[in-house]
Amino acid sequence: MKSIVCILLLMSATEGFASYSIHFIQPIEDRKEISCKEIKINHGRLNGSNWNYTINSEKEYKNLIGEGSQIDFTKYTLLGIVSSSGGCKSPTVNHNVFYSNSDNLFQFELTVQENGGCENVFHFEIWCLISKMNSSSRIEFIKKP
Repeated sequence: MKSIVCILLLMSATEGFASYSIHFIQPIEDRKEISCKEIKINHGRLNGSNWNYTINSEKEYKNLIGEGSQIDFTKYTLLGIVSSSGGCKSPTVNHNVFYSNSDNLFQFELTVQENGGCENVFHFEIWCLISKMNSSSRIEFIKKP
């Protein structure tokens, strides 16, 4: 069975080192891209927290963001990524969400391309709504350099 290797690169601006971890992902035959409606959330609370979020209820949203939302959590799941990247200007950030029906697995893939070798740090967030995940669904967040 083939495996795909994804390398996750995390840069620490304050300590100036890089750490690498390898995440093995089994190929998924029936994986299809799904719609991900991007929304803006202004909060200022999550820097230094986890880098990925899966929110399925108003209560989870309030606990994380600190205020109410206009999201119908009976129909949607909110996925979020809060991260940063170095460079001379803001990084080029792309994302896609895939779903495998046979595995009941969602995969949120993030690709970040630094722009230049400067030591500036640029924070970015991606928040998007997908159709409601059921309680047995699994999700993987994958960050590609």
